[in-house]
Amino acid sequence: MPTPVDQTSFAELVARFSAQLEELRFFTKRILVQEMTGPGPHSLTDELHGGKRLRIGNGSATASIVITLPADAPVGTVFLPRQVTAAPLRFVAAPGSTLYHRLGHNGTAGLDAGVALTCEIAGVWLLDGDTAVVG
Repeated sequence: MPTPVDQTSFAELVARFSAQLEELRFFTKRILVQEMTGPGPHSLTDELHGGKRLRIGNGSATASIVITLPADAPVGTVFLPRQVTAAPLRFVAAPGSTLYHRLGHNGTAGLDAGVALTCEIAGVWLLDGDTAVVG
């Protein structure tokens, strides 16, 4: 037969559980922000970059920064890059995957442009947001 739990112990357990739930609610409303600097190319991975706002730049350089998207990302993976310097971001799908934008864009449109890259179908990346064709 199970040992009965006294009301005080049970109340403490409920209070601790409630506090943990509140912490989880806080984190589910926030997004992690990660800085990435340098000329690239940079290869994104779900493990290191998935679901994060990626602030990407290269000081005062203006040459485009190549960002490679993984071929093996699980469906539902999202990257949220933002161009934070004059260097535009150019997205390239890894071999075995495809980058799609309805107008054929492949990068960011300028300083402070933010985009979303979503793997909605296995091996296919959809680009949304403040986009442009980047050479």
